[in-house]
Amino acid sequence: MIRIGQVLKIPPRGQGSRPSLVYQVQPGETLSGIANKFGVSTRALQDLNDISKPQFLRAGVSLRIPANGKPQYAWHTIQAGQTMASIARKYGVSIDAIASANQLNDVDSIRIGQKLKVPGG
Repeated sequence: MIRIGQVLKIPPRGQGSRPSLVYQVQPGETLSGIANKFGVSTRALQDLNDISKPQFLRAGVSLRIPANGKPQYAWHTIQAGQTMASIARKYGVSIDAIASANQLNDVDSIRIGQKLKVPGG
């Protein structure tokens, strides 16, 4: 139910169903630095991720990046216990998309420490 005076977030025209990339904040990064890295505005990141106080951004937090943000890929370092399926779920992309981006013929041959290029959707 919508109430009188309620504030609604309405995405810009044509962006309502656009996919977004998921990026994990690294130690020492700032929201403005991440925005610059992907070619999007700090405000766009704040709005997409419901961040009211960007100065409290912490390492390890997963941020959604607008699909029009560059680069078109995120890098993921494989950790113990991860599978292609779990990585694909984490980023909201298919196993085939990750395999194709990395030219992998056998998705079961990934190893701990390996870096994978993950497409943005």
